[in-house]
Amino acid sequence: MEEFINKEIAEKFLKLPGEGRGIHFKNDSEFIISKYGEEGLKRVETFLAEMGTKIEYNKVRNLDFYPTGLRIISLLAATQIFGWSEDDIRDLGRFASKSSFVVRLYLRFFHSLYKTLEKVSAMWREYWTIGKVIVKENNEEKRFILLSIENFDLHPLYCRCLEGYFEGVAKMVVKSSKIQCREIKCTFSGAKTHEYTITY
Repeated sequence: MEEFINKEIAEKFLKLPGEGRGIHFKNDSEFIISKYGEEGLKRVETFLAEMGTKIEYNKVRNLDFYPTGLRIISLLAATQIFGWSEDDIRDLGRFASKSSFVVRLYLRFFHSLYKTLEKVSAMWREYWTIGKVIVKENNEEKRFILLSIENFDLHPLYCRCLEGYFEGVAKMVVKSSKIQCREIKCTFSGAKTHEYTITY
């Protein structure tokens, strides 16, 4: 996947509305370290500093809010440096789902994918100041769930990250080798909202 970012593009992303928790950067840094070691993370930090968009990942506070655009800049920088594919981005999303305290907390009480995703959607605003997740349909007979995300337009790459995240959540609840999450509608393709199907 060829994604390009420079100082001018980064400045445009910093104008995006909203903020997200620092845990997103922690997930990025831990994922990068798991694949490329500390040296890989330093490459990303150096690249960002050269663009004038400094992120010191080890100083990010999990519960503090940071500009939404900074989240995309971090993702694009890593994608450009390491040549990530869409599957790599999904892997990052799956990785993030495993480190989510909220998801693990709800898994103690709910053994239903539908109920777990309902709670995840209810907690969305704990992680982002923009956007809304809605569980639109739960079809147990056909074994799929339809999610919608409104007012959350970051970047098409982050759509792939969310595919991995929702898929990772599903795999922690449902014992199936057929679990897959895919975006079927996207605002970057002209739709009014993002829609994701989780099949299991």
